[in-house]
Amino acid sequence: MMTPLIFIPKGVKINQRLYLDTLQSQILSWIHEQQWQESYCFQQDKTPSHTAKSLQEWCQPTFKYFWSKGM
Repeated sequence: MMTPLIFIPKGVKINQRLYLDTLQSQILSWIHEQQWQESYCFQQDKTPSHTAKSLQEWCQPTFKYFWSKGM
């Protein structure tokens, strides 16, 4: 299952800060609502906002099963 669509206003660049804010405010709560804490793997593509060091460091302890940028 995929997360619900999240719309970003036209012209807004998705940098690591906006991406992390979106994960914290929308995606993480959606995962908890689904009661999937033990049965999902969080996976991203390799865009710069996804592979930023600060984001990788946040994701590693936050998501039990997480595909890091090296996978």
